[in-house]
Amino acid sequence: MRYYFTENGIFGEKKKTAWSKAREDINNILKSSDFDELLLDTSKISSNGMLSKFGRHWNIKNTINKLFNTIKKDDIVVIQLPLINNTIFFANCLKHIKHRGAKIISVIHDLETLRIALLDDVSYITKVRTRIEERSVLKISDSIIVHNKIMKQFLVEQGYPESKLVVLGLFDYLQDERAKAFIESREPDADYNSIIIAGNLSPEKSGYIYNVPSNISVNLYGIGYVDNQSQNLKYYGSFQPGDLPTKMHGGFGLVWDGDSSDTCSGVYGKYLRFNNPHKTSLYLSSGFPVIIWKEAALASFIVDNDLGFAVDSLDEIPNVFEQLTKEQYLFFYNNVRMIKHQLQEGAFFKNAIKISLDHVK
Repeated sequence: MRYYFTENGIFGEKKKTAWSKAREDINNILKSSDFDELLLDTSKISSNGMLSKFGRHWNIKNTINKLFNTIKKDDIVVIQLPLINNTIFFANCLKHIKHRGAKIISVIHDLETLRIALLDDVSYITKVRTRIEERSVLKISDSIIVHNKIMKQFLVEQGYPESKLVVLGLFDYLQDERAKAFIESREPDADYNSIIIAGNLSPEKSGYIYNVPSNISVNLYGIGYVDNQSQNLKYYGSFQPGDLPTKMHGGFGLVWDGDSSDTCSGVYGKYLRFNNPHKTSLYLSSGFPVIIWKEAALASFIVDNDLGFAVDSLDEIPNVFEQLTKEQYLFFYNNVRMIKHQLQEGAFFKNAIKISLDHVK
């Protein structure tokens, strides 16, 4: 039997972010590929105070073990990391099914060891604990799906066997038939010298937005926006991930992070050197070329496939737009048309999980 382990707990505004969309897409791809769901429901497990927090970890562990009771030799379980409902005992749960002869495939959404290592305000003890928890799960895994070649190399340097690691390439962004039809019929935006920024727009997460050069026209979509009366910033609201592709308009989707417009700085900016931002997939699957930080892990993919261009600083964009002809923009736009169908149908993850399944046989 083949299973995918999934969790409840995706609530509120997070339903309007990549935090939920990427996981749900993978669940749907696995479901359509004849994997059976193992749903962890923690809605009735409470947590108040230190003692009950430990109790919650223990109760989650017991609930997971009950879910795993039916797993036997040669069964395959796909898990997505990090967990939504964290438990310090998760590796222990996996050891039980490994001892029964099951195989485990881990899909990395965020590499917490790497991300937390970049934080200055996280204690040494927390960093060590996170490293141990994450490493113990990945070490048990028979195959690990990683974002890109750079993340793969990082994990190889951390001691993980290269043979275990499968490169995803891009996160998919599934679209329903209504959205696909809309995107297919949409003409290139007349104002192609403009950018789209979608996602968490809060100053804490995306401070660069509030420092974008005033001569760049910006269309904003997402949660957390704080209006600063900048004339070049136009906010259109927040939308569910399935609706967002039909609401956006502009020339290029921007893949940037951190608090500066000069470079991608801070924890989120540095993390771009290793991860695949889900917004990249949102833009491409919605038919928009991309502008990306030159040092981002995905920059070479965008540039090599002529899906947009890379810059060191947002200050370079006005000059790029000044020289950009309509023919050049349509060249990018048409190249995106070729890849968007793959993202809309889940081609990248389907390929990665096929390779992983071959690894664990």
